Amino acid sequence: SAYGKQLKVNLQKAKFLVADNFSKKGNNLKAAKAFEAFASANPRSSQAHSALFNAAVNYDKSGAIFDAIRMYKKVIGKPGRKAAAMGLKQDARNSLAKIYQKMGQLKEAAEYYEQFGRNAKGKKAMAAINNAAILWDALNSYNRAFKAYNLHAQLGKSKEKQDAHWAKAEMYKRQKQYSKAIYQYNKYITLNAPSLQKVIKAHANIAEFHLKMRNVSKAKAWYKKIINIVRASSKGRKYGAKYAAQGEYLMSKGTLNEMRRVRLGRTEKSITSGLNKMKALQKTLVRNMAKVIKYDYGPMVVAALAAEAESNEIIGKTFKNLPVPKEYAKGDVRKQFQGMADKQSGDFLNKAIVSYRAAFEKGVSLKAFGPEMLASAQALYRLDPKGFNQAGEVNKVGQLVDMVGI
Repeated sequence: SAYGKQLKVNLQKAKFLVADNFSKKGNNLKAAKAFEAFASANPRSSQAHSALFNAAVNYDKSGAIFDAIRMYKKVIGKPGRKAAAMGLKQDARNSLAKIYQKMGQLKEAAEYYEQFGRNAKGKKAMAAINNAAILWDALNSYNRAFKAYNLHAQLGKSKEKQDAHWAKAEMYKRQKQYSKAIYQYNKYITLNAPSLQKVIKAHANIAEFHLKMRNVSKAKAWYKKIINIVRASSKGRKYGAKYAAQGEYLMSKGTLNEMRRVRLGRTEKSITSGLNKMKALQKTLVRNMAKVIKYDYGPMVVAALAAEAESNEIIGKTFKNLPVPKEYAKGDVRKQFQGMADKQSGDFLNKAIVSYRAAFEKGVSLKAFGPEMLASAQALYRLDPKGFNQAGEVNKVGQLVDMVGI
């Protein structure tokens, strides 16, 4: 009868209110059990979804996490398409994602963030999908991460698209898929991203990856872009000086190989011409390395000083092995020529020793303990073993000259 139905509804409401009163008084575990008992006894009640959800919330508050998880899952699994029920299912997905994330169960957290995001709208959807993408990425589930990042970009505007390209680029970077990373970084740049720091970093990563793929010309082109950005503003210098120094060094160090490739011939004219060419190349090198040093980035300061030292060593060794011209092949003239060559060799090798020491000392003072500093130490030991003991301590090698005044 109608009276019987109304009585049943009133009894259900009373039991629901009893559970609700437990919750309001802070007796969360008792409230959770009461709500669960209500939902179990009244599965067809209009309040069944709310009872299950409230049970989950109160179990969560009481510290009974696994019971909370069980109840949140029941909320999601219980049939019901009304707006209120659908809203509670969404809240349950979001709560499960957060619980699993706190527990360190990232796969489950990612699943529920993604489920929530795909059924949500606006900022909540974007935030959840982004969380899912980050977690899939952390789990090395790259296909899932890539799809989630793409969905995040589709849901948002320019900022979300920029963030998605950056995240995908970083993901490919970790996988060492350099071509794909370059593509994503480039997309980030072309979207006029507002973060100058990230824009410069993207340029630097693209340059570095081209180097890894042995495409030096493209790497240089990207380093030139960084140099232009750095020159354009103080902020550019703040964020990009390190990379600009690397670029200037990369574009200049090839001069050392040019010096090595100079051929002297066997005549006085050809030898003089070759030596003059080497010295001219050295001047160019020193001038360009001064640009590197001005950026004041420790490892590249040491690298630039070491490059100058190496240029002196190249010329010194060239004089040491200088062929005697046909015109000076006999008698005192030959001895005079060899005496001149030996003196020039000694002078340049001494300069090399002083320069390598300068590089080494600068590395110590700047704490730039990189390969160039190690190479300088090895060169010192090779050229002047008495001035450098096997323990790695540099003794006095003439007067320490700071060639560039820093």
